[in-house]
Amino acid sequence: MPALTKRENKPYVQIFDGKFVSRVNENEPGAVSRVNKNDKVVWELHYDGWEGMLEDISCDEDGKFGKELVVQMEDVKIFAPWSGRHTKQLLNRLPNVDPTKPVALVPYKFTPDDEPNKIISGWNVEQDGKKVDMAFERDDVPPMEQIEVKGNLVWDDTKQLKFLEEQSLEKWIALLHETRPNPLDEVTEDDPEGKEPW
Repeated sequence: MPALTKRENKPYVQIFDGKFVSRVNENEPGAVSRVNKNDKVVWELHYDGWEGMLEDISCDEDGKFGKELVVQMEDVKIFAPWSGRHTKQLLNRLPNVDPTKPVALVPYKFTPDDEPNKIISGWNVEQDGKKVDMAFERDDVPPMEQIEVKGNLVWDDTKQLKFLEEQSLEKWIALLHETRPNPLDEVTEDDPEGKEPW
């Protein structure tokens, strides 16, 4: 599975259009350009998936793009919106992830043949060459709720995420540090390229 060439600093990676995307300068080998939503030309490296040891998984309350899931692996930091399918998919599988073995994260995006106006996106979590099963069934997790925001009814997943954070993430992080006491020894916080809107 593709992985970035090792650098002094862990690159920031986000999920865009069913791929892992890392912002780079235009001279980076393999970089491709596109115009982002701010009408600015950006240069990126695209990856179909990422494989490696998980070093940490956390919630960044004050991320540049709001509350974010942060997945730290050996060569990368992966960011995704906290409220969303990617976060819930990963947290729901964590109880079945062995922290002493590498995992593969493989994003996807597709349109079902029978629903041409629908787009489905997410990521698969794989270990030992197999997809990791969900730990919780639909009925185990609190349902989404409709709440009123500025006069409009919207679906809210706050209770779902709180359940998954307490019943999955916190317990898995404790297991990670029990089995691998210093998984973050080489983590850096530098952002040489800068995180910008995608």
